[in-house]
Amino acid sequence: MNLQTINASASPEVQINENFETLDFASVYGKRPAATSGLTWGYYGGRWSGFAITADVLTLTGASTNYLSVLRSSGVISTSTATTNWDNTTLYARVYKLTTAGGAVTAVEDHRAGAYGVFTSGDGDVVGPASATADDLARFDGTTGKLIKAGIALSTSTTLAEDSDAVVATQKAVKAYADALISTADAMVYKGATDCSTNPNYPAADAGHTYRVSVAGKIGGASGKVVEVGDWFICNTDSTAGGAEAAVGTYWNVIQTNLDGAVIGPASATGDAVVLFDGTTGKLIKGGGALGTAAFAATGDFATAAQGALADTALQAAAIGVSVQAWDAQLDSLSAATANGVSLITAANYAAMRALLDLEAGTDFYSIAAADSAFATAAQGALADTALQTAVDGTPASDHTASGPQTNTFAAGASITVMDLVYLGAAGKWLATDASAAATGSGLLAISLETKADTEAMNVALPGTFVRDDTWAWTVGAPLYMSETAAAITETQPTTTDAVIRVVGFAVTADVMYFNPSPDYITHV
Repeated sequence: MNLQTINASASPEVQINENFETLDFASVYGKRPAATSGLTWGYYGGRWSGFAITADVLTLTGASTNYLSVLRSSGVISTSTATTNWDNTTLYARVYKLTTAGGAVTAVEDHRAGAYGVFTSGDGDVVGPASATADDLARFDGTTGKLIKAGIALSTSTTLAEDSDAVVATQKAVKAYADALISTADAMVYKGATDCSTNPNYPAADAGHTYRVSVAGKIGGASGKVVEVGDWFICNTDSTAGGAEAAVGTYWNVIQTNLDGAVIGPASATGDAVVLFDGTTGKLIKGGGALGTAAFAATGDFATAAQGALADTALQAAAIGVSVQAWDAQLDSLSAATANGVSLITAANYAAMRALLDLEAGTDFYSIAAADSAFATAAQGALADTALQTAVDGTPASDHTASGPQTNTFAAGASITVMDLVYLGAAGKWLATDASAAATGSGLLAISLETKADTEAMNVALPGTFVRDDTWAWTVGAPLYMSETAAAITETQPTTTDAVIRVVGFAVTADVMYFNPSPDYITHV
């Protein structure tokens, strides 16, 4: 016993009062008899939840049930015949439930130490049902979060035979049910990807087990089926052991999904018949019939069997160099000569050739003097060369185009975007420039005219071209420099220490530049 024992003394009331003082905290909001009469309910004050509560009275409603509650945020007590505050246990703590009749209190329920009372925390307190079934799942009763009711039973049946909304199957039961269902139906079950580059054997499997080829090769060992990336192989028999094609291949179906370049033939064909393309796709073929027959659509391009036999008989009696001319390359070229050419070749001598040609100096050919005068002087040649030069259009017709020398001989050395400023690297590939790196600022420069990936041939504008990009906004006449931003061109001269300063051209319009890089450059100090 914690309280002091009342013993025989001159003043036992002292010990009694000290004990009452110890228990005084429990009197807060308790009935104060001296102030209670009829429908007036008196209550004690004290300290509660950090608040100083002053003793006072409440006026009850006659012939009703009065619910006394305390607002948790202030400690203020109130009475109501409605259960709104009484049930709102989040905001209110319960004190008394009082029944009145005939102008007096006829029944008293003290809830101060009960569920959601002023002497219980309220937050997180949960009230359960009168009884429950062991291992059942509990359910909330209402929306307060403080009441729970009889729950739902757990089922371990692997057949889900209950078929009920009042029973919940365990994870193990559901898995067993699904596994049995899949096994019974031989459903396709994806088991993963297989690298077939090393020609692996088939794995041990049940019907429906499905694998996808991730790397081309063979499945079923070195003598197995050829498979390509994306193909599937599916087991068709339960309890199939792993092994090679010869042992277990009949228990597997290989489904080809990669048909790139595959050719599809007819439903049936005649042995030794010629194969013809069916349409122009290159992927369909059809039967063409036997050579030399009406069924073969292109008989005119091939000899019939009788024609072939006749030709063979004629050639057998010929002697090469006697009755049959041996093949000669010059004879092969002479076979295409015109009638005049044949006459010259068969002429008896040079005099006969000249007579056939009937050539006269000054008419059919130049004399030496006439030939000298027929050729242009050096000055005339220079003039002709100037006349043959073609003027370069300074205003390319469309965005991302150029007028002037271009080349697509060399490949990109990295991912290059159209209109990037590039240089020809040591490996003979175009790479992005950067004025911050001197190694990229020297040598041959160009502007990419298309977007390309590493090793792809890329067309570029070479020095001496007019290049157009509709996103440019140059100041006309301004010199343009290699930028410290990779692959970019700028009007602003680089100012960073050791940055490359190299003029790459001049702006001729807001979106056109004359690309003609300076052969030399300096670095900023």
